[in-house]
Amino acid sequence: MALFRGKGARRDGTVLAPGIGTTPIEVRKAESAYWASTGVVPGGPTVLVSGTAGWAYLVAGPVHFVTSRSASDGHQLYGNDGAVTIGTTGVGSTVPVAPGTGLTRVDILWTRHPTNLENSDTSSAPLFGVASGTPGAPGLPPSIPVGAIEIGRNVMSSSATSTASAGNTITQTTGVAAMRGPSVLPRDGATGAPMPGGLRPLIQAFPVIATTSGAGLLVVTFPVPFAAVPVVTAMTVNFLGANPVIPSGAVSATGVSLYWPASPSAAVHVGVIAIGWV
Repeated sequence: MALFRGKGARRDGTVLAPGIGTTPIEVRKAESAYWASTGVVPGGPTVLVSGTAGWAYLVAGPVHFVTSRSASDGHQLYGNDGAVTIGTTGVGSTVPVAPGTGLTRVDILWTRHPTNLENSDTSSAPLFGVASGTPGAPGLPPSIPVGAIEIGRNVMSSSATSTASAGNTITQTTGVAAMRGPSVLPRDGATGAPMPGGLRPLIQAFPVIATTSGAGLLVVTFPVPFAAVPVVTAMTVNFLGANPVIPSGAVSATGVSLYWPASPSAAVHVGVIAIGWV
């Protein structure tokens, strides 16, 4: 381990014998100070991935992503400023047609940001792609490239005639890129001691889209687990007049159970805010 330059450090040396300034990996390491997890930055499209009338998938935009190959490689923050269709080999391509009778196939949509001349990459252009699993009964999820994040998946049956037709089950599976809390810890007003010792505050605000089950029950997992039970608030966006209830004991360090008086007739869109410590 060693010190690394901050963003925008000027080159060392002279005009005739220039040195180096901030390098790409140093920028990525600096980005790691901001991000507690990888995924989609909140504020983008409600539905990120969907099917089309053909054999490609649609990725909505504008949207920003945070990815990481490893802790030592830092984080990449990048984006897509408009809707694109993607397939096996990226933008503008398609995926294989539906699997054979009685079989299913899992397609995983992904994105990653290569780093030219590092990690065996030959380009720095961000990528979309779709990994299609081997058809089976059931088909199993395929792997995706190192450093990529999953942004959605589809379980396709043999009855599908396109990626948007009956016979597809598309799920918004991307994680949420959560920002780290401030580096200056609040202190107890009475004792002046750090509160709590050694931990950092974290605010997680993210959307959830899901169909409730039972008597209006929705279990939400936090993108980043807290060190202790956080303070949580939640509001239903599209199920007007019936905000969720958070009973005593329904919040843990890893998630929250939300309840409605009765099950909504359709998928609910919920905004969740959790404030705690990591």
